[in-house]
Amino acid sequence: MNLRIEDRSRVTVHGLYRITNGRERAAIIIDLSPKGCRLLERMYQLPIGADIMLTMGHISAFPARICWNDGSFYGVEFKRPLHRVVLEHLYRGGAPILRAPSGEEMAETGED
Repeated sequence: MNLRIEDRSRVTVHGLYRITNGRERAAIIIDLSPKGCRLLERMYQLPIGADIMLTMGHISAFPARICWNDGSFYGVEFKRPLHRVVLEHLYRGGAPILRAPSGEEMAETGED
């Protein structure tokens, strides 16, 4: 069942999140829309309903909430929709390209 209001665009962006009174931890954002994203977090389990502060690429931290979980993937809803300019920045390579441990590219974040 898909309860999402808007379609998400495929991205691969380094992110950081912090649960209230917790440490900042790294994660990967792999889907993105104005109202939310899908976050990949393999090391720690995030509680559904948890409020977080999320940083993507070079964008300042903003409030969000964990809505669902499927293994290492988490659905994140932003407290306020992302502005179009912020989305365009992230879609066009405003965040680092991820590299596999071997050094090869895993995904591109910008357009050719």
